[in-house]
Amino acid sequence: MMQRSKRHVQISTSTELSDESVQLGIESSAATIQDDDHKSDVSILDILDIAASGDIPQTDLKTIGTPVESFPEGGKVTYALGTGYTASVVRHSVDQDIPGMISNGSVVALKIFNQNTALDPNPHEARELTVLCDTKLSRHPNIIRILFLGWQNGAHSPALGLELASFGSLDYILRAPGSGISKRQKITLIIDIASGLDALHKHEAKLAHGDLKPANVVVYKHADASRQIIAKLADFGAICTAKSGHGPHHTTPLWCAPEVLNRDPDIDWQKADLYSFGLIVASILSRPSEFQKYGTVNSCILLSYDSIIPESVRDDRLCIMKAVSRTHLESAFNLATKRLNEYFKSFGESVLKHTLTRNPLRRTMISKPMLEHMSSPDLDRCEDFRSIVHQDTDPASWSEEEDKPTSGRFKVWSDSFRQRPRGFQEFVFQELLKLTGNSTGLSYIEISDIPVEIDGNISTDDYLGLIRSKVAELVHAPAWPKVTAAIDRTEHARISFNISICFLLGRGVARDLRSALAWLCVATLGG
Repeated sequence: MMQRSKRHVQISTSTELSDESVQLGIESSAATIQDDDHKSDVSILDILDIAASGDIPQTDLKTIGTPVESFPEGGKVTYALGTGYTASVVRHSVDQDIPGMISNGSVVALKIFNQNTALDPNPHEARELTVLCDTKLSRHPNIIRILFLGWQNGAHSPALGLELASFGSLDYILRAPGSGISKRQKITLIIDIASGLDALHKHEAKLAHGDLKPANVVVYKHADASRQIIAKLADFGAICTAKSGHGPHHTTPLWCAPEVLNRDPDIDWQKADLYSFGLIVASILSRPSEFQKYGTVNSCILLSYDSIIPESVRDDRLCIMKAVSRTHLESAFNLATKRLNEYFKSFGESVLKHTLTRNPLRRTMISKPMLEHMSSPDLDRCEDFRSIVHQDTDPASWSEEEDKPTSGRFKVWSDSFRQRPRGFQEFVFQELLKLTGNSTGLSYIEISDIPVEIDGNISTDDYLGLIRSKVAELVHAPAWPKVTAAIDRTEHARISFNISICFLLGRGVARDLRSALAWLCVATLGG
């Protein structure tokens, strides 16, 4: 997606874990994230690089939470929106203006990732940031928006400031008692989810969400009163590529495709997304009468048959539902269509035929063009349906916008880093040193001297050849420099150059010209 070096966290296999939340769709699940080589090393430089690629502003978090009138001046209470294995999410009132992004006192959803025992940044955070900072996806109206990175004192990775969902997660909406959302809102939600998913699938990296479910869809109030609401995809810890060999390291069995449950080889993860999408559509368009009075503990339509599926065999039955032919009476397709609201019966069946099939090759995206031309008497009766379809939520219209210039990679001489507090600069400087083994490594180079005078018995060409060989010996010296396993020499040179500038400008360390020149020598030798 955004390739920087061998050390860059690639979008290929990942997942994210968090508990179900009212404001952010976060659902509990086991989680592991790794790169293409199944390594999980992520440095602070990875985080800073990704943030720089998306021009994400950064701020200090003096206190976390929202203010309470009865508390002493400056006191805040922390209201948890969700807590999981890798992160927790809380309501947070920002303490200062973040130019061009958010004003003082605004309330956001603050996602705080757990720190590992090595005190390195959480690799799940790098995965999520890579999606949220992508220049095209970050502008899409149906992808959750990151507002800033917030740094707590002593934290080794930042918290993510995300826009707070007005109405919480889709899972919360579907489970709540009452009459539920209107017919128009149901169609709106389906179109929004399809649009966001389509943006991931059409991305140049051929992305798949990997863990699509109502808990990972958040719902906001739309700026246009006629639209009422807008849905956005969230929680990209399970992001992977369509043909990823490893796929996401975690999926939610209830919402995943049959080939995922069977652990089939060579899974097309975009096709697996479409099956999950079909289950979401069925759950949106269905509203069993018992839900209106009591609500439900789970939003999946397949579990509205609890009375006929004993809990002891529920997982096995769910696998059978998804694995059998669509014509089978107890297939997921038949059970889902039985619960469809009569108003959307024809439309719902058309969508489910394209998604809830055990054969991945028969699944197709229910995108806006398909919806627009789909013949269904249900939709003809739905007031203003065509106007909903024509709303400008097409990812193509956003991706065609002129890309904003970005700073690309993190640089210690950038204005944004210069303006950060001294303590933060010192923290970053120490992290950069750790990546190089805390030494230039120059003292380990042992080669014979290059003669300064030409011997009368050696030709000029031979002397120049000798110099070339000595330079090559210097560059390829086995002990130069002591490169850590996580980075290659090119990246080591880049880090060394940043350290050199830190010494030169006094960023995070006292100015020291001799040390600046030593690190500059390392950077030069590394190219």
